[in-house]
Amino acid sequence: MNSSNKNGTHRVTHSQLEIFIKTYLNKISQLTSNLSRDQKIRLLPRYLAEKCEITATISRSKGVSIRFNLTKNKESFKFKDTQKSIEDEVLPSLSANGDVFLVLDGENQVLHNINIITKEFYDKNKDLIEKLSRASNFIVNGTKKFVEIVSGDLKLVDCTLAFCKNGKDVLDKLDCLWLFSSNQPQDFSKEKAELLAAMEYKKFASILVQIPIQNLIGALARYKELIDSEKTTEADMQTFFKNNWILLEMDARKVFSKFNLGGELTPDFVIETSNFRYIIVEIKSPNVELYTREKPPNQCRSLRKADTQIKSYLSYAHENILHLRRKLPFLSAEKIKGLIVIGKSRMLSDDQRKRLERDRAYSKDYDIITYDELLDKVCIFLKSLGFRYQYL
Repeated sequence: MNSSNKNGTHRVTHSQLEIFIKTYLNKISQLTSNLSRDQKIRLLPRYLAEKCEITATISRSKGVSIRFNLTKNKESFKFKDTQKSIEDEVLPSLSANGDVFLVLDGENQVLHNINIITKEFYDKNKDLIEKLSRASNFIVNGTKKFVEIVSGDLKLVDCTLAFCKNGKDVLDKLDCLWLFSSNQPQDFSKEKAELLAAMEYKKFASILVQIPIQNLIGALARYKELIDSEKTTEADMQTFFKNNWILLEMDARKVFSKFNLGGELTPDFVIETSNFRYIIVEIKSPNVELYTREKPPNQCRSLRKADTQIKSYLSYAHENILHLRRKLPFLSAEKIKGLIVIGKSRMLSDDQRKRLERDRAYSKDYDIITYDELLDKVCIFLKSLGFRYQYL
């Protein structure tokens, strides 16, 4: 069935849009076919790694939206039509007057892991937001709507819209909301879907393209030698990461070794990423024990010490943001997290692994990663680029 807008020109149909979406997802699946399910979940946005309920909305006047909601059930499709512009249909109207918070003009734009919060909602829930949020918070005031797409398309991935409606707090968690300014069939062809999927995959793989692959493989070989040796110390790993920081964070743009926060607080590294976030890193030897052998297992001394240190670093950083901005100019409470690198997962029992997952779940401001998990993470990227690495 053909469909036309109010100007008499054809617009995309339900069946065309379904083919577009399926082609896009199939192309992503094809490009990442060498990854296991666990690897996909770890490295891809969740809406590309897990089953989703997909709701596609076609505006008769302007635009299309595709919303991916994570579900435990099988993939499903729903279609809607509207007379409203696509932003007015799928995003909340905040007021009759005011500015638009984000006016976007261009293709393939992505906002990832942010919270867009109205000032009314923030003022009511400030303490809770600051304690729980790990994303960047954008507070908007006097705004009539969150987003307007002038041209091109925008993805809101792992974002939350927080606002008040009729006196009630509303949270809208977006696993992925893909907005298009166009509703024309030529913008939703199979060829366009494959092109967009290839571009998405290119962004996923581009982190490693910026460095010589052979150098990276050489660094991995040395890294594996170090973590396999029972003689390797924390100081050995400090020296290695100082010269091969890309293994700590592949999205790093600046790395500070033995960065003095203040007083005696000197973490092993502070990393500034390409999107201007900061990671405070504390490393321990790959040979230390993480947990005791008793049941249930408890943290060993090295992990307890690292836990205490990273909490001290983060607490100081949060309390001294203005002072630290002299050296870390983009620092804010929402843009800082911690990382502990310690031990080896392959040495853990099932009970110890469960304790590690529990500790990770409770550590809202920092992550814990083992040395062999770090190796696996980089190897997965190499494999996704088509490079074979002997330890995969």
